[in-house]
Amino acid sequence: MSDDAYKVPLWVIGALVGAFAALVSLGPQSIAPALTVGVALLAGVAWRWWRRHRAANSVLNALYRHWASLPGAAQGNQGVVLYHGAQPLRIVLSHTKGAPMKARISTPIGALPVAFRIWPIAEPPPELTPDGRRGSLPPLERHAIIESWLAGRFHAESNDDERVRSLVDQHVIAAILTLSDTLGPDFQGLVYDGQSLTIALSGTLVADPERALQIARVLWRPFIP
Repeated sequence: MSDDAYKVPLWVIGALVGAFAALVSLGPQSIAPALTVGVALLAGVAWRWWRRHRAANSVLNALYRHWASLPGAAQGNQGVVLYHGAQPLRIVLSHTKGAPMKARISTPIGALPVAFRIWPIAEPPPELTPDGRRGSLPPLERHAIIESWLAGRFHAESNDDERVRSLVDQHVIAAILTLSDTLGPDFQGLVYDGQSLTIALSGTLVADPERALQIARVLWRPFIP
């Protein structure tokens, strides 16, 4: 859930400050009314947060059920697992109320001592892990050559420029640019953590599993021997 979901509204802060000011200026006789106001306001904030959290979870659960209904799919603690042809895929979904739905589609492409991430210049850098959780990262540095291949429309980072250039060839570059033109901001990036390649998507596309899987295949297929 985004940080915005946890922000206290300014009017609540103002009311609490006002209640405290009344407590200071009016003395002990204002303690009970000030506490009543404070508790009521905090209870309102808690109720608002709970409703937002419940609504977001409701959408997310329905989204997971939709993906899990695909032929051969199974939902577990680590997302939805299925096969696209012979290739195993893991799908991790996320949703915050007021923000686009998101999906991370990952697949193993073989273990290599290399990591990279490529993402649109207008977006924050994606995590390397398939589930999108923040973890320890290898030291990544800007990959200027790949950025130039992508016409300056994407950031690129890696821990081994030469190895990554052998992985991210012109077929991959063409696929990234094509998907960027087709999907716009719904294409969130491509990352590799040394084991799994992950395609990050967002928007209404996430509610269309068949199309999302076809789009993801455009990117992971060039990495499979």
